[in-house]
Amino acid sequence: SARVSSGPWLSLSSTDMTELFTPELSEVVLGTSSDPRHPVQNILEGDEKSFWITTGLYPQEFIVSFKGSVVQINRIKTWTGNVRRLIIEKSVETQPYNFEAVQDCEISEKPGRLQTESFQVKVTARFLKFTIASGWDDFASIHKLGLEGQAL
Repeated sequence: SARVSSGPWLSLSSTDMTELFTPELSEVVLGTSSDPRHPVQNILEGDEKSFWITTGLYPQEFIVSFKGSVVQINRIKTWTGNVRRLIIEKSVETQPYNFEAVQDCEISEKPGRLQTESFQVKVTARFLKFTIASGWDDFASIHKLGLEGQAL
């Protein structure tokens, strides 16, 4: 079952919001780079100490599926390392294609610290694609995601 978000970034007006990025409700179905010590599935663990790392060269992407369900997403939160430009897209198709823009942002460099970003959005999706278009170093990492919203 889904757990209710309780972080400091939870909006008081969204009392029925649910954390959608859980193993029960979502899965990572694609990662464009692979390191056996830091697989893309680490993003789902919700632990800042486990992470997915790119293996050099940009862009790098991963796709989140909501296991066939359509969801309404109201907030996206990311915990990253060395990400310079992040592009987030969504798809409502039954397969992960025909993506549409959600967010395109430049993230400030924070050497030796996690970059934490929070985006207010209002999108309906079956899939989210995250593209690391550029980084502050040769390697970038995604430590954790938070996706607030509700299943439709």
